[in-house]
Order: sequence, then C-alpha cells, then structure tokens
Amino acid sequence: MATTTNLLATLVIVTVTSGCASSGGERQPPPAESPAAQQVTQWLDLQRSGEQAGSTPYTGGDEMTRTYDRYLDSFIHPIPDEFSFDD
Repeated sequence: MATTTNLLATLVIVTVTSGCASSGGERQPPPAESPAAQQVTQWLDLQRSGEQAGSTPYTGGDEMTRTYDRYLDSFIHPIPDEFSFDD
C-alpha cells in the first residue's frame, strides 16, 4: 500500500512539474468562460466601479441599531473554557 501511495505521489509531482516546464513559465490565457461566469464578472466589475451606486450610502436604521446593540451585548458574557450541552 505504501509503495502504491509513493508511486502515485511521484506521478503527481512529475505531471505537475512537467506541465510547468512545458509552458516555459509563461502564463496561459484563461479558458473560455461560461455565460454564468461572464455574468458574475460583469456584476463584480459594476460593483467595483460604483457606476450604479446611489448618491447617499445606506446608513442604517432601527433594525441596524438593534443588530449592533445585540452584537455589543454578546461581549457581556465571557467565553467558557469548555462547552457542554445540557440534556
């Protein structure tokens, strides 16, 4: 079993290193993207550019205030060294 594992590991290393050597260290162009991947890329580009951003950033409201208060309250209780379940 150990011999088979060592052989497989050697084959993986040889395959990976031979693939790197054959490319000459140059970056290969990415494969053609699927339509879904192209759409995700477009959405991320749009988000990054800020072209469609509103003029006023969202500053929150009652819901955000309650959420933040709950977050702060979570620090009142110390984290226990061990966690146990009560049945």
